Amino acid sequence: MFEYLPLIAFQIVFAAAGLAILYRIVGGRIFGADDAQRKSHGEIFRRASKTSHA
Repeated sequence: MFEYLPLIAFQIVFAAAGLAILYRIVGGRIFGADDAQRKSHGEIFRRASKTSHA
């Protein structure tokens, strides 16, 4: 069993790094959504109309 400890340790570190990256990606979107909820709907639609190219 002890021969598997380096593999288990590597998997734990690899999973922690992956979760940290996912947290940074999803966390940024969550905070961005909080900012969007604070703005009025008119401001959101105005900003969307400025960026629309259709």
